[in-house]
Amino acid sequence: MRRLLKIALREYLSYVRTVGFWLSMAGLPVIIGIAIMAPTLIARSAPAPKMAIIDLSGRNLTPVIIKEFERQQSVRVAKAMAASATAAAGPKAGEAIMASYDAQGLKAAQTTFTSLAPKVAGSFKAPSAEVLIVPAPDGVGAAPSAEAAGKALKPYLADETTRGLTYGAIISADTKTLSVDFWSRNIGLQTLDDRLKDILRDEDRRIRLTQAGVPDALLKDIDTAEPSVRLRSPKSEGDQVSLRDRLPTVIGFAMAMGLWTVILSGAGILLNSVVEDKSSRVLEVLLASASTTEIMGGKILGVAAVTFSVLGIWLTLGTAMLLTNAPGLSEDLVAILATKGLAYYFGFYLVGGYLIYACVFTAIGAFCETTREAQTLVGPMMLILSIPMIFMSQSITHPEMEIIKILCWVPPFTPFMMMVRAAAGPTLLEMVGTGLGMVAFMAVTLWLSGKAFRAGALSTSKLDPKALIMGIIRRRLKPV
Repeated sequence: MRRLLKIALREYLSYVRTVGFWLSMAGLPVIIGIAIMAPTLIARSAPAPKMAIIDLSGRNLTPVIIKEFERQQSVRVAKAMAASATAAAGPKAGEAIMASYDAQGLKAAQTTFTSLAPKVAGSFKAPSAEVLIVPAPDGVGAAPSAEAAGKALKPYLADETTRGLTYGAIISADTKTLSVDFWSRNIGLQTLDDRLKDILRDEDRRIRLTQAGVPDALLKDIDTAEPSVRLRSPKSEGDQVSLRDRLPTVIGFAMAMGLWTVILSGAGILLNSVVEDKSSRVLEVLLASASTTEIMGGKILGVAAVTFSVLGIWLTLGTAMLLTNAPGLSEDLVAILATKGLAYYFGFYLVGGYLIYACVFTAIGAFCETTREAQTLVGPMMLILSIPMIFMSQSITHPEMEIIKILCWVPPFTPFMMMVRAAAGPTLLEMVGTGLGMVAFMAVTLWLSGKAFRAGALSTSKLDPKALIMGIIRRRLKPV
C-alpha cells in the first residue's frame, strides 16, 4: 500500500499543479451556468415577436385568438411562479400555486405565491409574452383575397427592424373549412402555426355546434369543464404522486451524467499518463521497484482522486448555490438522499462504474506508443459508453421495459441504468444481483487489465488482443 499510495500521490500532484487543471475545473461550471441562463437572458432581452392577424373569413376570429394566447400566457406565468415557489419553499408550495390557478385563476395563484414565498414573490418577474398580436398593416386587412393579402404583407415581413412584424396569419374560409396562410420571417421549425390551428379548430367546432342548435351556455360549460387528473402510485407517499416522488429520477439521471463526465475526463488523463510514462521509460523504472498491481492501482487511485476532487468541488459549489437560491428544494433533496439508503446506492454505482472503465482505459494506454494511437482505441470504448446514453431517457419513462431490465444486468451498463432506475423501486434481487455482477466484472477487469498492463508496459509492439489472450491462457495452464 505504501508504494501504491506514493504512485497515486505522484499522479495526483502532477495534474493538480498544472494551470490547465484549474482552468478546466473553473470552466465547466461557467459553461453550464451560461447554458442555463442564456435562454432566459435572451428571452428577457429580446423583444417579443409581433404577429398580425388578417381575418378574411367573416367570422370575427381575431378576438378569439387573442383571448386564447392570453390564456396560454397566464399558464406560463403560473408555472413560472410555481417553479420559483418550489425552489424557495419546497414542492408542496409549487403544487399549491398550480391548484389555486386551476381553481380560481391567475390572481388567486399570485395571492398563494405571495403567502407561501413572500421574498421570492417580491422579486419575481413574469416571463414575457411569446408573441404580441398587433393590428394588421394598412391595406393588408382590406385585401379581397388571401393571395392579395399575402402580396401586401410580404414587405412588412421582409425587414423586421423597420416594419416590426415577425409573423402574419391570413385566415380565409370556404363553405366548409377554415384555412390559414401562416407567413413568417423565420423559415425554421415553428410552433405558433400549430397552436393557431388548434385555436381555429376549436372555434370552428363551437360555431358549427351553435349553428346546429346547441345552446351557447352548454358549449361554455363543456369548454370550461376539464377533468381533474390525479396521478397516483403505490410507490408514493399517500398514494398521490408529488414532485418529491419524482426527484430520485432527477437525481439518478444527474448522477449518471456525472459518472459519464467523470469517465470521459478520467479516461483521457489515464491514457495520457500511461502513454507519457511509457514513452519516457518511467514505467520500466517503476516496474523495477513496484508490482504491476501497485503501479496500476496507484495510477487509477491518483486519477480517481483528481476527477473526484473536481467533482467534489463542483458538488460543493452547486450545493451552496442550491441552498442559497432554492432552500425549499434543497431540504427535499437532502431528505431523499438520506432516506432508503439512496446516498449509498448512488455512491456504490458511481465508484464501481468508474473503476470498471478506469481499468480498461489504463490497459489500453499501456499498449499505445503515442497519444494518437491511444485516441484511435478510445473510439470503440466511446461507442460502448454511448449505449447507456441512448436508453437512459427511455428508462425514465419506461423503467419496466424488458430491454431496460436486461441492460441493468450487463456490467458495463449497470451503473448508468441502475442509477436512473432508482425511482422505479428496483427489487432487492435486482440490486443485489446487479451489484454482485458489477463487482465480479470489476474483479475480472482488474485481473485482465493488470496482465494487459504488464504485457503492454514492457512491449514496443502494437496491441494484439489474440496474442495477449492466448498468452494469458498459456500462462494459467502451464504446469507448476
